[in-house]
Amino acid sequence: MIKVTIEPDSDCENPVNDDSTWTLISFNRNHVGYESPDNYLEAKYDSSRSGTNVKERTSIEPANITIRNKMKAGTAFKLDYFEHGNSVWSLHGEGPQCQFDTSRHAGMLLWNNPVKDMGYKTYEDRQKDARNFLKYYTSWCNGETYWYKIEKMVDGEWEEIDSCGGFIGVDTIKEAITDAVRIYKNIEYNDLAQWIMKDTIV
Repeated sequence: MIKVTIEPDSDCENPVNDDSTWTLISFNRNHVGYESPDNYLEAKYDSSRSGTNVKERTSIEPANITIRNKMKAGTAFKLDYFEHGNSVWSLHGEGPQCQFDTSRHAGMLLWNNPVKDMGYKTYEDRQKDARNFLKYYTSWCNGETYWYKIEKMVDGEWEEIDSCGGFIGVDTIKEAITDAVRIYKNIEYNDLAQWIMKDTIV
């Protein structure tokens, strides 16, 4: 018989700190990774639409040719940010759209490494990779970070046989546990592990 314990991992590192992946820039001064939006985006205004001297914002455009070219190539994306209890980072226009809880054009996602290191050639594939990263980063922001420990009953006592941490997202830890306990039949789970693994428990 084995026992699986899953607990929150408070030491899990920010995925943005991985030099081989995307960089998320937030325009919120209270967030990690804050930078001024003026470095990346520029608001365009037009007074002709309203028929008055009051200028109406018509669009948000790249602030310079570098950002414009990166956006065309799929190595930079505008982001929206939703927060109501938990948070959600998403590509602009794709996530939860709430007039009260969604900040549009709330940040930028940038690939600052050589494009050849990205692996993806098309805009669509790079966009998909950006979506996947935002889902991963959102899980980290919401504290969905885990470590596990697996113990085996030996002579009436629990003996640790495996442990690992740094898992971000429920799907990631579930996959790791599923693989680790594959050869065992009698498995005991703590409460968090039981909730995460509920779809696999027979």
